[in-house]
Amino acid sequence: VGSEMVIREGLWRGTAASALTYTPLCGLYFMLYEDYKRRCANLLQGGDVAQLSGVHHFIGGLYAAGVAAALTVPFDLAKTRLQVQGSAPGLPPPVSSVWSCWRTVYRDEGIGGFARGIPSRVAAIAPMFALTTALWETARCIILGMTPA
Repeated sequence: VGSEMVIREGLWRGTAASALTYTPLCGLYFMLYEDYKRRCANLLQGGDVAQLSGVHHFIGGLYAAGVAAALTVPFDLAKTRLQVQGSAPGLPPPVSSVWSCWRTVYRDEGIGGFARGIPSRVAAIAPMFALTTALWETARCIILGMTPA
């Protein structure tokens, strides 16, 4: 049964679109988070990043992930549509690539179609990254023998 589903549904459908979604998301996230950390430390702690608290890291993760998630919504839209197409009635028409999905969205929904998922994507991703970042930074301080602020 499982192998039939893999053949019929396509286990790898949307893999390239997933890479196209999460690679820029993570790149943007880390770039924004590191910049936030540096700026926050310069503003609040005299430039010492090690003195930032878990709350600072949580806020930085929330900010960086929220911006990165919002900016990568068009990629996530294409990934999701590639992965779910044909699995239920009433879904958007089938697409064969990220580009064909974007053309279809633009033709059928206009430029606003690319922004429809921003609130839900930010609401799902930003808290998850923020919590992970705050816990990681706190654990890193403990492992390195520094006192978490």
